[in-house]
Amino acid sequence: VEVSYRWKLHSEPDLGVPLAPSAMDPSSYNFSHTEDVPLHPDDANLLDWKGSMGDTAAEELKRSRDNARAAARLALMGKSPTKLQEKAKSPLSTSASTKKAFSRVLNEGMQSWMKKTTYITNDYTRKVHDFKSLAKTKQELAEDLEVRQQKISQRRSASAVSKTFEECKQSVRKHPSRKNVTPVAEMEFLPDIQHWGHAYTHVVVDKSPGEDDVGLMDKAFVANVQKKDATARMTCQMFVPNDESNPGSYQGVQQYELDVVPLKEEDTPHVNFCIWVDPESGKASYVPISSRVQLSIGRPLKKKNYKMNVSRRQMDDNDRREMEERIALVDADMEEKLNAADTGASAGVSKNKPVLNDDDDDSDDSDHDVSFMNKSKPVVAED
Repeated sequence: VEVSYRWKLHSEPDLGVPLAPSAMDPSSYNFSHTEDVPLHPDDANLLDWKGSMGDTAAEELKRSRDNARAAARLALMGKSPTKLQEKAKSPLSTSASTKKAFSRVLNEGMQSWMKKTTYITNDYTRKVHDFKSLAKTKQELAEDLEVRQQKISQRRSASAVSKTFEECKQSVRKHPSRKNVTPVAEMEFLPDIQHWGHAYTHVVVDKSPGEDDVGLMDKAFVANVQKKDATARMTCQMFVPNDESNPGSYQGVQQYELDVVPLKEEDTPHVNFCIWVDPESGKASYVPISSRVQLSIGRPLKKKNYKMNVSRRQMDDNDRREMEERIALVDADMEEKLNAADTGASAGVSKNKPVLNDDDDDSDDSDHDVSFMNKSKPVVAED
């Protein structure tokens, strides 16, 4: 019934488009006039168009192919195609020849508004056994992880580390990727343990303070870092030495917008370093860089003659501890010293730890009367 059913054609009565029975008759659309209708001159010019089709890349491709065919014919006839090549290389007199070739057909680059259709389906021609089960997939992942762990263990073994020291003794005279690069000097390249405890930051300034005097940057420092609200950027001020006789006197010269970019993730090794080369001693060393500070949009300070006195303070125990922890990353002796100190401190805490009895909970000597403060270390507060 559905196959033999004929849908009826309906029209809205209020649209003013009545459907006559002749509209359904194909013979009413046949052209029965036999006289020739004259063609407009503009239409004739378009039909007999002899100029460019607007596809210069296709025309250039056709021209090069025609030249190649003509050169092949001349070569078969025993003639030299030199004149033909000179004619093909001669520049045209028109200005359009200097433009880059454009094509609406040959350019097959993916448009920004166009995306290829992606079909997600199972191929019914593949065998069922080609599809892996979840258990098989987990087993392969576990095996892959085990292989990776074995490779890491081999790289960290004592023999592998000793092998790297032997490889460093061999002189390298060839660059691994650039063939034209030749070595100029050969130096020892080791971490700078003396300066490893200090924290270094890469500072990038878009405009030097003062009258383009880069020498002021050697002793300059950044101060008064503030952020007005949560959405605003941080601002800071740069100070340079003001009086040579007074090394602690500084003057504000420039205001910047400050951005701090961390270069090291937590629980990951350093990947950014500053390399120091000493040609006299023939040694090169490096120290880690943990962050980058970008100072942008430099502008003069609104407050003129803004001066500040700066002085250095002595390092306290916390500063020394922090510096020793950084040095312990590359110094085995310092690492053993810190481990011994931590072990002794933990033993002292467990020895002096008060014992609380749960039998007298209702008595006045409750656990609130026990002081857990380390009384041997004073606490100092500064305003």
